[in-house]
Amino acid sequence: MRRTLKLLLLLGVAFALRRTGGDGTTNRPGDGAGGNNGGSGRPSQKHGSIDASQGTGSAHNAIDTEAQQGRPTGGYQDAQRPGSGDADTAYTGGTSRPRGGDDWDWAEDAYSHWRNNNDEDVDLITDNLADAPRQDGSTGFTREEIALMKDNVMRNIHPIDDKYEDGAVTDKRFDADPEIAAAWIRMQEDRPTQHDIALLEHEIAEARYWQEHPEAVYSEAHEAANQVSDWENSFDRDNAPYEAVDYSNPRRP
Repeated sequence: MRRTLKLLLLLGVAFALRRTGGDGTTNRPGDGAGGNNGGSGRPSQKHGSIDASQGTGSAHNAIDTEAQQGRPTGGYQDAQRPGSGDADTAYTGGTSRPRGGDDWDWAEDAYSHWRNNNDEDVDLITDNLADAPRQDGSTGFTREEIALMKDNVMRNIHPIDDKYEDGAVTDKRFDADPEIAAAWIRMQEDRPTQHDIALLEHEIAEARYWQEHPEAVYSEAHEAANQVSDWENSFDRDNAPYEAVDYSNPRRP
Protein backbone atom coordinates (compact mmCIF):
# COMPACT_ATOMS: atom_id res chain seq x y z
CA MET A 1 0.00 0.00 0.00
CA ARG A 2 2.74 2.49 0.93
CA ARG A 3 4.63 1.61 -2.23
CA THR A 4 1.50 2.33 -4.29
CA LEU A 5 0.91 5.66 -2.54
CA LYS A 6 4.51 6.69 -3.10
CA LEU A 7 4.24 5.74 -6.78
CA LEU A 8 1.11 7.91 -7.13
CA LEU A 9 2.83 10.81 -5.34
CA LEU A 10 5.90 10.62 -7.56
CA LEU A 11 3.76 10.43 -10.69
CA GLY A 12 1.84 13.49 -9.47
CA VAL A 13 5.09 15.41 -9.08
CA ALA A 14 6.19 14.35 -12.54
CA PHE A 15 2.85 15.41 -14.03
CA ALA A 16 3.04 18.79 -12.28
CA LEU A 17 6.50 19.37 -13.67
CA ARG A 18 5.22 18.75 -17.14
CA ARG A 19 2.61 21.46 -16.61
CA THR A 20 4.90 24.10 -15.05
CA GLY A 21 8.31 25.57 -15.69
CA GLY A 22 11.08 26.20 -13.25
CA ASP A 23 9.58 29.64 -12.42
CA GLY A 24 6.13 28.24 -11.66
CA THR A 25 4.49 29.54 -14.91
CA THR A 26 2.24 27.30 -16.94
CA ASN A 27 3.80 26.01 -20.13
CA ARG A 28 1.66 25.35 -23.13
CA PRO A 29 3.04 23.51 -26.11
CA GLY A 30 4.76 25.93 -28.51
CA ASP A 31 4.60 29.11 -26.39
CA GLY A 32 8.38 29.20 -25.98
CA ALA A 33 8.19 30.14 -22.31
CA GLY A 34 9.99 28.74 -19.27
CA GLY A 35 11.99 25.56 -18.95
CA ASN A 36 15.57 24.71 -19.73
CA ASN A 37 15.16 22.83 -22.96
CA GLY A 38 16.47 25.41 -25.38
CA GLY A 39 13.23 27.37 -25.69
CA SER A 40 11.14 24.40 -26.72
CA GLY A 41 8.35 25.52 -24.40
CA ARG A 42 8.56 22.31 -22.35
CA PRO A 43 10.29 22.02 -18.97
CA SER A 44 12.68 19.27 -18.08
CA GLN A 45 10.71 16.13 -17.43
CA LYS A 46 13.14 14.74 -14.85
CA HIS A 47 12.50 15.13 -11.14
CA GLY A 48 15.22 13.45 -9.09
CA SER A 49 15.44 9.93 -10.50
CA ILE A 50 12.03 10.08 -12.21
CA ASP A 51 11.71 10.86 -15.89
CA ALA A 52 8.10 11.66 -16.76
CA SER A 53 8.76 11.06 -20.43
CA GLN A 54 9.38 7.40 -19.65
CA GLY A 55 5.99 6.79 -18.07
CA THR A 56 5.35 4.74 -14.92
CA GLY A 57 8.41 2.57 -15.49
CA SER A 58 10.69 5.42 -14.39
CA ALA A 59 8.76 5.83 -11.14
CA HIS A 60 8.96 2.08 -10.47
CA ASN A 61 12.69 2.17 -11.10
CA ALA A 62 13.11 5.11 -8.71
CA ILE A 63 11.31 3.26 -5.93
CA ASP A 64 13.36 0.11 -6.54
CA THR A 65 16.54 2.18 -6.41
CA GLU A 66 15.50 3.65 -3.07
CA ALA A 67 14.88 0.17 -1.72
CA GLN A 68 18.32 -0.98 -2.81
CA GLN A 69 19.87 2.06 -1.12
CA GLY A 70 18.12 1.28 2.15
CA ARG A 71 15.72 4.24 2.21
CA PRO A 72 12.15 3.65 3.45
CA THR A 73 9.84 2.33 0.75
CA GLY A 74 6.98 1.10 2.90
CA GLY A 75 8.63 -2.18 3.94
CA TYR A 76 11.59 -3.52 5.89
CA GLN A 77 15.01 -3.66 4.30
CA ASP A 78 17.80 -4.88 6.57
CA ALA A 79 16.09 -4.80 9.97
CA GLN A 80 14.46 -8.22 9.75
CA ARG A 81 15.47 -11.04 12.06
CA PRO A 82 17.26 -13.81 10.14
CA GLY A 83 14.76 -16.13 8.54
CA SER A 84 11.72 -13.96 9.29
CA GLY A 85 11.34 -12.40 5.86
CA ASP A 86 10.34 -15.53 3.96
CA ALA A 87 6.72 -16.63 4.18
CA ASP A 88 7.85 -20.21 3.58
CA THR A 89 10.15 -20.23 6.63
CA ALA A 90 8.42 -17.91 9.11
CA TYR A 91 7.30 -19.66 12.28
CA THR A 92 3.50 -19.82 12.50
CA GLY A 93 3.03 -21.78 15.70
CA GLY A 94 3.40 -25.40 14.55
CA THR A 95 5.17 -28.10 16.54
CA SER A 96 7.68 -28.95 13.80
CA ARG A 97 10.88 -26.94 13.65
CA PRO A 98 10.64 -24.28 10.93
CA ARG A 99 13.26 -24.14 8.23
CA GLY A 100 15.45 -21.13 7.62
CA GLY A 101 16.54 -20.03 11.10
CA ASP A 102 13.28 -18.53 12.37
CA ASP A 103 13.12 -21.11 15.17
CA TRP A 104 13.65 -19.25 18.44
CA ASP A 105 9.92 -18.87 19.10
CA TRP A 106 9.49 -22.52 18.19
CA ALA A 107 12.06 -23.41 20.85
CA GLU A 108 10.15 -21.35 23.44
CA ASP A 109 7.00 -23.33 22.63
CA ALA A 110 8.92 -26.60 22.84
CA TYR A 111 10.32 -25.74 26.28
CA SER A 112 6.84 -24.81 27.50
CA HIS A 113 5.50 -28.14 26.23
CA TRP A 114 8.20 -30.11 28.02
CA ARG A 115 7.83 -28.21 31.27
CA ASN A 116 4.26 -29.47 31.50
CA ASN A 117 4.44 -33.07 30.24
CA ASN A 118 4.96 -34.96 33.53
CA ASP A 119 8.53 -35.81 32.48
CA GLU A 120 7.68 -38.59 30.04
CA ASP A 121 10.62 -37.27 28.03
CA VAL A 122 12.95 -37.81 30.98
CA ASP A 123 11.89 -41.46 31.26
CA LEU A 124 12.31 -42.04 27.54
CA ILE A 125 15.75 -40.43 27.36
CA THR A 126 16.91 -42.38 30.42
CA ASP A 127 15.98 -45.64 28.70
CA ASN A 128 17.56 -44.59 25.40
CA LEU A 129 20.87 -43.52 26.94
CA ALA A 130 21.28 -46.40 29.35
CA ASP A 131 24.35 -47.58 27.43
CA ALA A 132 25.60 -44.27 26.07
CA PRO A 133 29.37 -43.72 26.44
CA ARG A 134 30.34 -41.00 28.93
CA GLN A 135 33.28 -38.63 28.79
CA ASP A 136 34.77 -40.20 31.93
CA GLY A 137 34.77 -43.66 30.33
CA SER A 138 31.63 -44.93 32.04
CA THR A 139 28.34 -45.70 30.29
CA GLY A 140 24.77 -44.57 30.76
CA PHE A 141 22.97 -41.64 32.39
CA THR A 142 20.72 -42.04 35.40
CA ARG A 143 17.18 -40.70 35.54
CA GLU A 144 18.29 -38.25 38.22
CA GLU A 145 20.92 -36.85 35.85
CA ILE A 146 18.50 -36.48 32.94
CA ALA A 147 15.95 -34.76 35.20
CA LEU A 148 18.70 -32.52 36.58
CA MET A 149 19.62 -31.43 33.06
CA LYS A 150 15.99 -30.74 32.13
CA ASP A 151 15.30 -28.70 35.25
CA ASN A 152 18.51 -26.71 34.82
CA VAL A 153 17.78 -25.81 31.20
CA MET A 154 14.00 -25.46 31.11
CA ARG A 155 12.57 -24.89 34.59
CA ASN A 156 14.93 -23.39 37.11
CA ILE A 157 15.36 -19.68 37.76
CA HIS A 158 19.02 -18.65 37.59
CA PRO A 159 20.99 -15.51 38.51
CA ILE A 160 22.05 -14.44 35.02
CA ASP A 161 24.82 -11.85 34.96
CA ASP A 162 24.92 -9.74 31.81
CA LYS A 163 28.45 -8.80 30.82
CA TYR A 164 27.01 -6.20 28.43
CA GLU A 165 25.11 -4.45 31.23
CA ASP A 166 27.93 -3.82 33.72
CA GLY A 167 27.46 -7.25 35.26
CA ALA A 168 23.84 -6.62 36.25
CA VAL A 169 22.24 -9.82 37.59
CA THR A 170 18.69 -10.83 36.67
CA ASP A 171 16.89 -13.86 38.09
CA LYS A 172 15.21 -15.66 35.21
CA ARG A 173 15.04 -18.87 33.23
CA PHE A 174 17.43 -19.50 30.39
CA ASP A 175 16.24 -18.36 26.98
CA ALA A 176 15.04 -21.27 24.89
CA ASP A 177 17.67 -22.48 22.43
CA PRO A 178 16.57 -24.22 19.21
CA GLU A 179 19.76 -26.30 19.08
CA ILE A 180 19.14 -27.59 22.61
CA ALA A 181 15.50 -28.27 21.74
CA ALA A 182 16.57 -30.27 18.68
CA ALA A 183 19.08 -32.22 20.79
CA TRP A 184 16.39 -33.02 23.38
CA ILE A 185 14.20 -34.44 20.59
CA ARG A 186 17.05 -36.52 19.14
CA MET A 187 17.70 -38.02 22.56
CA GLN A 188 14.03 -38.97 22.82
CA GLU A 189 14.34 -40.62 19.41
CA ASP A 190 17.41 -42.62 20.51
CA ARG A 191 19.75 -41.03 17.99
CA PRO A 192 21.92 -38.64 20.00
CA THR A 193 25.01 -37.11 18.43
CA GLN A 194 28.33 -36.70 20.22
CA HIS A 195 27.42 -33.03 20.63
CA ASP A 196 24.16 -34.00 22.36
CA ILE A 197 26.14 -36.09 24.85
CA ALA A 198 28.51 -33.16 25.36
CA LEU A 199 25.45 -30.97 26.05
CA LEU A 200 24.16 -33.40 28.67
CA GLU A 201 27.54 -33.53 30.39
CA HIS A 202 27.76 -29.73 30.41
CA GLU A 203 24.28 -29.11 31.81
CA ILE A 204 24.61 -31.80 34.48
CA ALA A 205 27.95 -30.33 35.59
CA GLU A 206 26.47 -26.83 35.65
CA ALA A 207 23.46 -27.93 37.71
CA ARG A 208 25.67 -29.72 40.21
CA TYR A 209 27.92 -26.71 40.54
CA TRP A 210 24.88 -24.62 41.45
CA GLN A 211 23.83 -27.23 43.99
CA GLU A 212 27.24 -26.90 45.64
CA HIS A 213 27.50 -23.12 45.17
CA PRO A 214 23.95 -21.71 45.39
CA GLU A 215 25.20 -18.10 45.41
CA ALA A 216 27.12 -18.45 42.15
CA VAL A 217 26.05 -16.39 39.14
CA TYR A 218 25.62 -17.90 35.71
CA SER A 219 29.03 -17.01 34.27
CA GLU A 220 30.76 -18.78 37.17
CA ALA A 221 28.65 -21.93 36.91
CA HIS A 222 28.95 -21.95 33.13
CA GLU A 223 32.72 -21.69 33.21
CA ALA A 224 32.93 -24.50 35.77
CA ALA A 225 30.77 -26.68 33.50
CA ASN A 226 33.00 -25.87 30.52
CA GLN A 227 35.87 -27.49 32.38
CA VAL A 228 33.88 -30.72 32.25
CA SER A 229 32.31 -30.35 28.79
CA ASP A 230 32.62 -27.32 26.52
CA TRP A 231 29.46 -28.01 24.52
CA GLU A 232 29.17 -24.59 22.87
CA ASN A 233 32.55 -24.99 21.20
CA SER A 234 31.99 -28.62 20.24
CA PHE A 235 30.05 -27.77 17.09
CA ASP A 236 29.52 -24.99 14.56
CA ARG A 237 26.14 -23.49 15.45
CA ASP A 238 25.94 -21.33 12.32
CA ASN A 239 26.32 -24.38 10.08
CA ALA A 240 24.36 -26.92 12.09
CA PRO A 241 22.22 -29.02 9.72
CA TYR A 242 18.47 -28.50 9.70
CA GLU A 243 16.22 -31.35 10.86
CA ALA A 244 12.43 -31.41 10.59
CA VAL A 245 11.95 -32.50 14.20
CA ASP A 246 8.62 -32.29 16.03
CA TYR A 247 8.55 -31.62 19.77
CA SER A 248 5.03 -32.98 20.25
CA ASN A 249 5.58 -36.28 18.49
CA PRO A 250 9.15 -37.59 18.58
CA ARG A 251 9.74 -40.68 16.48
CA ARG A 252 9.90 -43.64 18.82
CA PRO A 253 13.00 -45.85 18.56
